[in-house]
Amino acid sequence: GLFLQLVLGMVLFTLLLNYIKAKGFNLRMSILPYHCVNQASTTNDTTGLGMTDKFQLVLHVATRVQNTLGKLADGLEKIKNLLMWRDMEATKRLFKVLCLAFLAVTFFDQVSCIRVMGLYLGVKFFIVFWIYRKFPRVKWKHDATARIWRHLPTDADIPARMSRRHTIDSGT
Repeated sequence: GLFLQLVLGMVLFTLLLNYIKAKGFNLRMSILPYHCVNQASTTNDTTGLGMTDKFQLVLHVATRVQNTLGKLADGLEKIKNLLMWRDMEATKRLFKVLCLAFLAVTFFDQVSCIRVMGLYLGVKFFIVFWIYRKFPRVKWKHDATARIWRHLPTDADIPARMSRRHTIDSGT
């Protein structure tokens, strides 16, 4: 019965430690193992192709892999910057939502919390996502999660934001 409390408590504790680190204190604590790396290999049969076809296939696969890994890296950098308090407003929102969820799981029974979460996710997945897919302008205007995700900085965006903020502060 304490699983949700434990998970939410650990996430809140990690966010609190990252906030303290972002404010300049040097802590040497970590909950997550950052040293795990998976390795995988696959083989394909391309014996019937000519040299030009093989080269085009390799070029096509390499381009797709590069684009996919670039999007994945940007997404992971955004998550890292969200958890490391690089964008204060977005992380404050996340922290408030997680605190509310922790309090709800603490003071209400787990069955009712799971029912409310299931109802929310059902409405979100089966009604709201359908509306957003059908009408992209509505998603662009009203989807708070997508808006927050679009405005989260990657590691390349942080120096540009800092220099922009510095020029705005020194210019006034």
